[in-house]
Amino acid sequence: MLEQKRLLEKKREQLNTVIAHVDRAVQECRGEEQDSDGFLKALGIIVRNQRADELVWRLKRHADEPRGWSRFIWDKAGMRNGMQVLDAGAGWGNLWRYNRERLPEQLRVTCVDKHNTHMDTFCNYMKEQELEGKLAECEFSFVWDDLGTMSLNGLYERIFFNHVVSHISDRKALYRKFASALSRDGIFICTWGGLLFYEKIQPLLREFFEEEEYTELSKLYRKHRDYVEEWEKELHEVFPMVEKHAYAITLHFSTAEEFMEYTQQVCRPVRETLEIRRREFLEFLEKYKNERGEFTFERDTYLYCCRKEA
Repeated sequence: MLEQKRLLEKKREQLNTVIAHVDRAVQECRGEEQDSDGFLKALGIIVRNQRADELVWRLKRHADEPRGWSRFIWDKAGMRNGMQVLDAGAGWGNLWRYNRERLPEQLRVTCVDKHNTHMDTFCNYMKEQELEGKLAECEFSFVWDDLGTMSLNGLYERIFFNHVVSHISDRKALYRKFASALSRDGIFICTWGGLLFYEKIQPLLREFFEEEEYTELSKLYRKHRDYVEEWEKELHEVFPMVEKHAYAITLHFSTAEEFMEYTQQVCRPVRETLEIRRREFLEFLEKYKNERGEFTFERDTYLYCCRKEA
């Protein structure tokens, strides 16, 4: 009975999410001449963006994230007073929310994203902070546009491109645009997920699944590895100087259920299979419990500091 109730609640949550995505897609297309293809494209973008945000927020349950990651980016950026900054794909504004007390004076920040993303919420948040006198003497402006087609005016000393790369079709063209918009000593800071979680999860999946099933599932790691290699190659083709950093964290799961749910979210090809074999997989995970009764796993994120002059 409890299991049936859990499944029904999960289905209801999924249905509510679908309805919310459709509503946002309707808002995106409202007022414009849009056919069914345009609506489906808008819906697809919203679903991908929402899933990315959900994965970030899920980390809050299991580690000091996204606060720790946002402060790591800040430390590598070397922010100073009076800088002109572009946040390309600002989203919920984690970088600025979690470094609010560290904002230099006279900072001028342009945040770019699309409507019906979480930048709408971020914009309202920053207006409230300003009205309450909680912001340093700096200026934030918000632009709702498409990074791929919009023009960039002026020069920026820092350009942030935080976990946006997977949403861009012509990455090299966009990198060239960013390079042209960098000041002489400017830094383009690009980030995306690393490979550590996929590397660590492989032995576990290999042990649980039959060989034929595992062969299919292992394609997930190879696919992500190929993506990362291609993305890195494109950065080097545009920027003569690229410095790579890895930020590693340990995730803590208090129950096997939490560990399983996180694995299903990150490794979507195993989602349905693990749900079918849920009880069996939860029993299997018990052997991975540490002496404190927790389940821990490592993951990492890559950060690239790119300059247009070596």
